[in-house]
This record gives sequence, structure tokens and C-alpha cells, in this order.
Amino acid sequence: MDMDEQSDLARLAQTCVTLVAEQMDDRWGTGRLPMLVSVETRARFLKQQKLYHEALMNEDGTAIVAQAHGMLRAWHALDEEAIKLGKSPLPWSAWQITAPTGEVITIIREEADLPLVPKSPGTEVWTAESLVDLVINQELDTRESGRQWPNGKTDNIDWEHGDDIPF
Repeated sequence: MDMDEQSDLARLAQTCVTLVAEQMDDRWGTGRLPMLVSVETRARFLKQQKLYHEALMNEDGTAIVAQAHGMLRAWHALDEEAIKLGKSPLPWSAWQITAPTGEVITIIREEADLPLVPKSPGTEVWTAESLVDLVINQELDTRESGRQWPNGKTDNIDWEHGDDIPF
């Protein structure tokens, strides 16, 4: 295998690890999954994570691929153990976002979903309704920047036949 093929394979392996890590954060909450498993499993995960990061830092394509496979197995091992221990992932109605400041914000559809959100120190939980209240109370020019078609007019459109295409 030549260097280009090895580099492509290493990039693909990195992409797979990143996607699985993002899926696990979406499923369990940002950074939460390693904290839900046994100390032994967490230690093995962190050791594998260290090996993976070392391979990345050394830019060693062969090692990146090997350690990426290890990371994929490690993420799935965490997921399986958390389920066996009876831990609950985030409800389907919750989104968790990490702000640029590092703060974790959970957004849920409605107040009734609140008991489904696992408690996590320092995490803020907002309902969709509370976010709407925040948006509505913004200055008009701030809200205008978020509008689709802010200056669009739909009163002259022939909805049955469409518009003339200008080109």
C-alpha cells in the first residue's frame, strides 16, 4: 500500500471515530458515557483514547488505523456496559449542545420531558417554549437576522403557474 492510500485510510479511520464519538454524545449526552460505566472499563477506554491520540500526534497512518479500530471497539464497549448497568440515554426529544464556552446546554421539547433528562451537574436544560420566549424578547434587528426571506414578498407570485425564470 502506498503512502497516499495509507493516508486516505487513516483519514477514513479518523472520520469513523469522530462520527461514532458524536453519535455517542448525541445518544448519552456530551462527555457523559465514560462516566456511566465501571472504573475498570473507563480506565481501559481512557488508555485506548491515549493510544489513539498518540498515533494522531505522531501522524503514523498505520498506527492511526489500528488505534481507530480500538477506539470504535472502546466506544461500543462503553455503550453496551452502560445499557447492561441500566443507565438511560438522553430521551429522543432532547438535544445537547456544547457552547463555545464549554457549557453544556440541553434543549427539550416540553416540560413533560424534563424527568427523562438525566441529571448532570452544571448542565442547563431549556424547553423549546422557553427558547421561543427568549427569541421573542430580542430586539427587532437581532430577530430580523434570523428570518428566512426577511425582505421577501409573496403577494405577487402566481402559485398555480410559478414565476418567470429570469435567465
